[in-house]
Amino acid sequence: MGEFPKRNGPSERHWSVCFLQTRRKRAQRERMEEKIKQVKTLMGGVDATTNTDMIDTLMDCYVSTRERFLSSGTAPLCDFQPCPVGRERQGLFVVAEDSLRYLLATVSQHDEPVSSPDPEKHGKPRCPEALTLRKVTYIGHVAVVKIQCRRGCIYRWTSSPHVGKPFLVNLRIAHGYLSSGILPNQYQRICKAAGIGKLSDDKLKKSMILYSEVVDAMVTASMEKAMDEEIGDGEQEEEESKLSIVTDARHAQRRNSHRSDIMALGQTKHRVLGYAPVTKAEEVSSQRHEMRGTKKLYDRFDELGVQIVDHAHDRSNVINKLIRDRQPYPDGSKTTNSNDTWHATKGIARKFKKVSHGAKRTEGVTWHAELADKGAPVKTHFYWCMARCGGSEQVLRESLLNIVDHYRNQHQNCHEGSRCRRDQNYLPTKLILTDQRAVDLLRTFITSQDVYKHASDYVRCRDTLYVESFNNACLQYLDKRIFFGSMNYGLRMGLAILDWNEHVDRHATSRYVKYSVANPRQNEGQRVLVAKTNTFLHDIEGTFVGRVRHNEDLPALPPRRARQDVQHEDGDRFSDADDSGSGYSSSDE
Repeated sequence: MGEFPKRNGPSERHWSVCFLQTRRKRAQRERMEEKIKQVKTLMGGVDATTNTDMIDTLMDCYVSTRERFLSSGTAPLCDFQPCPVGRERQGLFVVAEDSLRYLLATVSQHDEPVSSPDPEKHGKPRCPEALTLRKVTYIGHVAVVKIQCRRGCIYRWTSSPHVGKPFLVNLRIAHGYLSSGILPNQYQRICKAAGIGKLSDDKLKKSMILYSEVVDAMVTASMEKAMDEEIGDGEQEEEESKLSIVTDARHAQRRNSHRSDIMALGQTKHRVLGYAPVTKAEEVSSQRHEMRGTKKLYDRFDELGVQIVDHAHDRSNVINKLIRDRQPYPDGSKTTNSNDTWHATKGIARKFKKVSHGAKRTEGVTWHAELADKGAPVKTHFYWCMARCGGSEQVLRESLLNIVDHYRNQHQNCHEGSRCRRDQNYLPTKLILTDQRAVDLLRTFITSQDVYKHASDYVRCRDTLYVESFNNACLQYLDKRIFFGSMNYGLRMGLAILDWNEHVDRHATSRYVKYSVANPRQNEGQRVLVAKTNTFLHDIEGTFVGRVRHNEDLPALPPRRARQDVQHEDGDRFSDADDSGSGYSSSDE
């Protein structure tokens, strides 16, 4: 006998959907019942109020509220305004506070009914018709709005007041863009993605011209103030003004840099005292930029009548020679030369492996096993000797040679405050040198280092930590991967100097220590600094807007420099793209 066909029943998915719909309806019903209960409680009680009375009262309340709104022209504001579906890409603009007040005043005057007690108060009777938005035009980040009612009343409103001819909103946005350090394409992408309008290229160029002038003036004032603080707030006479500096060259690009900046920071306050930009128009070789820039710094200090007591820098032989060859000052003093301790010792641990590790056949000849655990400790000894030599070359060299005796467990010449001299129960933690060959290898290694051979350059134990930190801080304004035009580069460097001079050596709220397996000896921790104040940005903004108000407009664009195209016999063409000789070029865009 044939079987009856199976009847297809509801699937599991169907039952799950039905279950979810039922649960959703039950939740909506519970919320509605809870609201009804609250309304009835406010109206006198749940049992004393019927549903009919509740609905009738709510409708009367809505009608009376609507009538008051139509008669007074004011509407209750809601904290939450939903965005309808499909209106997510509606136009956005930036509105100023005063412009919003002006709009509210205009709307309130228009919506006042004709039956007003004083209809001629403003020269014409009021119109009861509602205003509607007819047209919106965007000028940068500002909206120019046309508002009109059915009776023909037309109002034009802008979302920003004017400062002279430009809009305040556009000036403020230009200030934010120019001071942030972001690139032009990043600004355009942000504005395009958000849909908030965009300043035209000409407006940005004009703003950059005036903004650069303001920043240059503030940078000059900041460096003069920093120099006064470094000298001593003007307590000394001009002919006795003395300070110590630390310099370094910052190249704009990683290879074959077109321009370099030689920065001079004070050794006490660590603020920028001066900087000398050098381009390939002045010196073709990038390697000689530091020499030319340092000469320009010394010429500047000589013009100001400032004597340089000590000059710390990376160990550059040409700078060492420049300092040695400088003529003495009128009082007979000369600038002392100091080289950075970190650059002198950073390779000690790596170089020490040549005398502590090697092939078995050369053991005892070029290396020794007793030196295997002394690479990093020897580097620490170098730092300790430079910091405690008291400015004496002889003491520094003797302290360095005493490292050999220390590891031979002979501590007669060690420092009196050292644990090996104070503690009678002191036990060496490193292998004691017993083989004369190991002693000779260690002594030869120490005497071959620059710190020993040129002890006079390290007796003051100077470092270039702060100027290296400044070079890192410049990266937020000057990316080495980007070639900036002359004006744009100068503006960004000026912002970096103002930022650094205001925030260097600011206080810390706490300190935390992070232990790393890669650097087990690094246990000093890092400071948690207080937030930046950025006062210089407010000063720049006030001066920038004030200059626009005084001139009633942004400056005009200078004429572009004509390209000098050259035709060769083979038909190839090239143009002079170097903009170092002009104040503005297309590279500044």
